This record gives sequence, C-alpha cells and structure tokens, in this order.
Amino acid sequence: MKNLFSNVNPTVFSWSAVIIGTILCEELNTLEQNSIGNWIILLGDYLLTNAAQVAINEANQNQNNDDDDKIQSLQKAIKRIDEELEKLKNIDQS
Repeated sequence: MKNLFSNVNPTVFSWSAVIIGTILCEELNTLEQNSIGNWIILLGDYLLTNAAQVAINEANQNQNNDDDDKIQSLQKAIKRIDEELEKLKNIDQS
C-alpha cells in the first residue's frame, strides 16, 4: 500500500477525483451526496491528522538524535580538554 500512489501522475490523480465526483453527483440524491461527502471529508481529516502526528513524532525523534549527537560530541571535547590539562599539569610538575 505504501507505493500505491507514489507513481501516479498528479494531474491524473486530481482529475480522477473530478470524474468520480461527477459520476456520484449524477447517481446520488442530495442527501446521499451530503452523507458520502461528509464521510470522505472525515476520512481525509483522519489521514491528515495521522500524517501530522507521524511527522511530529519523526521530527521529535530526529531532534532527540541530533541532541544526542551534540551531547556525545561535547563529551568527547571535554574528555580531550581534560586529557590536555593533565598533560599540562604533568609538564609543570616536571
């Protein structure tokens, strides 16, 4: 299902909605159109909400990974500074 829409031409994809909508308008009465339309909007809202939450979670995870990388880098720098300070102390004591 992941690759179902990845290779569809955007224009064809958009026009398919126009064509399906036109067919449904000809076949359904106004109450049925309203009901189906609201259901489709609800489906779209669910998809958008889910996608937004996934994006937020991924962004937070990436931010956490970036923070972890920065922390590790700083810890390495501090360790090198400590090692250099120890070397300097040893030179002064000699």
